[in-house]
Amino acid sequence: MISSLTSSVSNLASSLIDWETTTGGYPGEYDGDTAQAMAEDLQHVDAAYNAVSTPPQRVAPIDLSSFRSSTWLSDIDIECTTANFAHRWPAHKLVLAARSPVLAELFAKRSIPPASVNLDLVPELEALSDQQLVGLVEHGLLPFLYQGAVAWPVLDATDPPQPLSTPPSRDRSTVPTRVITSTALLSIAMAWEIDDLVDVCWSHKAQRLTVANVGTEFTVGVTKQCVELRLACHRFIAANFPAMVTKPNSFAGLPAEEMQRIISSDDLSVAEERTVFWGIVAWAEANGAPVTDFDLLVVDARLALMPFEQLQEVEACEWSSRSPKLQSMLHAAYRYRAAPPEKRAEIAEDLKGSGMSPKGTVHRDRSFSFV
Repeated sequence: MISSLTSSVSNLASSLIDWETTTGGYPGEYDGDTAQAMAEDLQHVDAAYNAVSTPPQRVAPIDLSSFRSSTWLSDIDIECTTANFAHRWPAHKLVLAARSPVLAELFAKRSIPPASVNLDLVPELEALSDQQLVGLVEHGLLPFLYQGAVAWPVLDATDPPQPLSTPPSRDRSTVPTRVITSTALLSIAMAWEIDDLVDVCWSHKAQRLTVANVGTEFTVGVTKQCVELRLACHRFIAANFPAMVTKPNSFAGLPAEEMQRIISSDDLSVAEERTVFWGIVAWAEANGAPVTDFDLLVVDARLALMPFEQLQEVEACEWSSRSPKLQSMLHAAYRYRAAPPEKRAEIAEDLKGSGMSPKGTVHRDRSFSFV
């Protein structure tokens, strides 16, 4: 690249000498052909200079594991000190700066570069055991910094999932530890602005969503402002809604607005309308929702599609006495089911105003956006 720049400058100098020798003039006094050639040479110089002076935005996965396996040429430490443990891993400033623009700026701004960079600002590390922290750095962070890949099989093997017995928003000790570990790695990637690692982390989470952890992962997507992870959770819940209903705690922590997006979305996959209603009940009970939030969601339950015996089950539930909105919808659904076929179209038209259609069409915009 440097030789290309030198060559372009040399060509431009030759053009200037030739022009002065042949014309004996000054700038502005040359013929068109010579001006065109000089302009092209100037463009070549600009292009060569820009190529040399502009740093690359992304680093290709290059295997530097031989440097990481020893302290050879290491000139900085990655440290983590918490209430329970303290660890230090040798590293190389050049590698850290190439991966992270945040660290590159930190090193460039200080006349004496720091001797260490600290992970203590990542709150998720407090929830990890000593073994999990070591696994996170040695099988997650360092392999990506030096090789461009995370050793997920090894990391997951040291981080088995735990049963989810209570809502994750209320008891952090029962959150699957695999969720916490991958969230900690995602947090480090976002703090250091390692965009490639951010993509690797949310993609790994999306591929391992379960009924037990999807609510927790959605909360991670919200708190970390990771739109891709939130969208993956939305699609998972919509596709596995019947299974979610059978495990009510799986809805815990899911915001009312997101629940509404799911049940009113074309992505929702249910065989019968009763699943939607009992999913709303499960969500409300898992989150201790007020009647106002329940009413916000229940308008998307198309009760008129349900047969009489299912309507009677709805009427017998506790929310029927608590929600005037549900009572009104039940009255409309009974009216529709009891009407003769020739009258149902007229009644269905009347029901559109409540946001419910017995023909299965919700008269509102189904589109959604996290932005």
